[in-house]
Amino acid sequence: ISIALGLAEVVVFLVATYVSQVDVSTPVILLTVLIGVGTDYSIFIIARYREERVRGGSPAQSVENAVTWAGESIATSGATVIISFIFLGFQPITFLKGLGLVVGLGVLIALIASLTLIPSVILLLPKRIFFPMTGERFDRYATRVKERLEKKVGYFSRSGKFAIKHAKVIVILSIVVTIPAVYIWANLAPSYDFLGASPKNLESVSAFNTLTNTFGGGSIFPTHVVVKFASPLWNGTAYRTGGMSLLDEISNDTLRNHAVLSVTGPTRPGGARVDFRTLSDDPRSLQLISSMNKMLSQDGQYALLTVTLKGSPYTQDSITVVKQLREQYRSHIAGNPQDLKGIYLGGAAGTIVDTSDVVNTQFYQVIAYVTAAVAVVLLLVLGSLFLPLFAIVSVVMSIAWTLAATAVVFAGLYNFPILYITPLTLFVLLLGLGMDYNIFILTRIREESTKGKPLNEAIITAIENTGGIITAAAIILAGSLGALSLSSSLLLKEFGFAFFFSILVDAMVMRTYVVPAVMSLMGRWNWYAPGRIQRVKMK
Repeated sequence: ISIALGLAEVVVFLVATYVSQVDVSTPVILLTVLIGVGTDYSIFIIARYREERVRGGSPAQSVENAVTWAGESIATSGATVIISFIFLGFQPITFLKGLGLVVGLGVLIALIASLTLIPSVILLLPKRIFFPMTGERFDRYATRVKERLEKKVGYFSRSGKFAIKHAKVIVILSIVVTIPAVYIWANLAPSYDFLGASPKNLESVSAFNTLTNTFGGGSIFPTHVVVKFASPLWNGTAYRTGGMSLLDEISNDTLRNHAVLSVTGPTRPGGARVDFRTLSDDPRSLQLISSMNKMLSQDGQYALLTVTLKGSPYTQDSITVVKQLREQYRSHIAGNPQDLKGIYLGGAAGTIVDTSDVVNTQFYQVIAYVTAAVAVVLLLVLGSLFLPLFAIVSVVMSIAWTLAATAVVFAGLYNFPILYITPLTLFVLLLGLGMDYNIFILTRIREESTKGKPLNEAIITAIENTGGIITAAAIILAGSLGALSLSSSLLLKEFGFAFFFSILVDAMVMRTYVVPAVMSLMGRWNWYAPGRIQRVKMK
């Protein structure tokens, strides 16, 4: 893991230097992800090696079997994680682009290290790898494990039997829990306030809050409106009456909005309306003309309005106001097509609205691309049409549960909503990392089925052999990513809680109970696939 982390820092440097900006929080997320997945991959190789040794295999044969069976699961799992994050690297949002490329390539390094370095170390120290459990101690341990597996008295043996016996009830309960969670997810009002997610003791946060309370939240991040006319408003000696009247009307309409604090522009150089028709060549008029012309382009065809909102540009009210103003401006253009050639609203609030639209569009595109790519990988590995679809559905269920829990917890404890990038990041991360445990359990069930065991017996055997390892790996990964919740930043705190909750639920509830229950109900249809793709022939 340390080697992978060291090489991953080189990746951060290369991506930041040659490809895209890397946000300051990305190396922290990379560190937690690599510790989690690197530990997971290493544990699964070592655990499968130990299982083969318990069965009496030689060190060389045990390593070969571990890499053959566990290695396939790890490679498949790593592929889904890499695919998920690499797709983020093609997004136009800088934060997501840097995060996707850095973490995707970092996981690739961890995967290669686990499949090459770990087996090599095991073969170099075959009798010392489980020190101090060596020699007779290991033999006694192996005897106890085999007796427990034969009697099927362990927790995971019982959970497997329970899931199969009460399959219908478990499936119904999972659907009942999912319905309100999806409702909460669908009705989330995401926040775009990264500054609000920063620690409250920062001077910049205190300054922003003071400015908001004293001068209006838009004073530090004003909204800019550029109005383009067909002909100049100022000809060098006088203003064009029609154009200036239209600009005055646009300014007045903007100011009528309840969320707008003030508007400055050529007809309102100091915030108060100026009658341009009464201006002459006296000193006061000349001073006003000078101020007004500073808000016109050199050719006189463009006018700049500066709109100060009452609230922070990051609030839902401000975002709603921007959308309303854009609708008003479109109406002005439609009503004056000969004179108005365009009205462009920018600034912080406008940028947030555009970012929101891009994220919403990209969210569904990323979901579609990542889901399709992961489904193809699972189809080829599992040799089943149903299981890849079910695996993705189960991850989406976990995401819905997680977003609902995160929204409730952070609204109650911190009065802070879900950040707009949380659902997308969580989906990509959980579809990759959460799919790990799906792949580990499904490939093991497939392995036991190919050895001729009936489906329910294969399910129980797979759970009792991998349940403890999956749970341990999940606790490690959840603890690693959950450490982000200790940060004073609400952004990282929210990420940490969401990752922690989703991974534990995915591994300890979804994989331990829901997956076995659904597979037991589906029977032989679990393994159906056309032609040579099918890998398990069920009678």
